Amino acid sequence: MTKKVIGVTGTHRGAGVTLFSVNMAVFLSQVCGLKIAVVEVNKHNDFLKIQMELSKDEKVKVTDEYFLFHSICFYKNVSQKSLPSLFNENYDSFILDLGSMETLLKDEFLRCNQKIVMCNLVEWKRDNLEHFMEAFKEIQEKKGWNFMVNLSGKEIVHELILEKGVLLQPVPVITDPFIISKEMSRLYYLLL
Repeated sequence: MTKKVIGVTGTHRGAGVTLFSVNMAVFLSQVCGLKIAVVEVNKHNDFLKIQMELSKDEKVKVTDEYFLFHSICFYKNVSQKSLPSLFNENYDSFILDLGSMETLLKDEFLRCNQKIVMCNLVEWKRDNLEHFMEAFKEIQEKKGWNFMVNLSGKEIVHELILEKGVLLQPVPVITDPFIISKEMSRLYYLLL
C-alpha cells in the first residue's frame, strides 16, 4: 500500500488548519484503523501547546520530537529537510500541517498526494483566497485539491464557485478536535 501524504494549509493564519488536521487524524485512526502521523511543518508551535494541554492526561506519551495521543503520533515543529526520513517511518498516512500561506513550503505542499486548503470567506478574509489562487496560478489542473470553507454562508460559497471555478466545500463546526461528529465523518468519507 502506498503511503498517503495529505497536505493541509490555510489561506491565512487562523483558518483552521491545525484543528482540521487533528480531527482528520482522529478520523483516519479511530474510524479507518490507520496508523497516522500528523506533522507540524511550520513555526507556529501549536503542537507544543496541544501537548502541554493534553499532558494533563496520563495517556499521553511525550518525547522531544513527538507526542502520542489516541494512537496518533504528533510530530512537533519538523523542518522540511527532516521529512524524507520521517516518511520512511511505519505509518499508513501522514498529515502535514503546513500552516498558512505566509509560511507555506510551496514545494512540499505540491508533493502531497492530496492537498487541502482551509479558508474563511467572511468579507474581510475573502481576499486571502484570491492571493492564494494567484500564488498557484501556474497550476491549471488542481486535481486532488480540496478547498474547505469555514464560517461562510452557502450563498457566498455558491457565488465564489461560479466566480473562481473552484469547488468550495463547507466545513461543519468542529467543537472538539478529538471527537468525530457525524457531519465531519460524512465529509471525510467524501474527501478521502
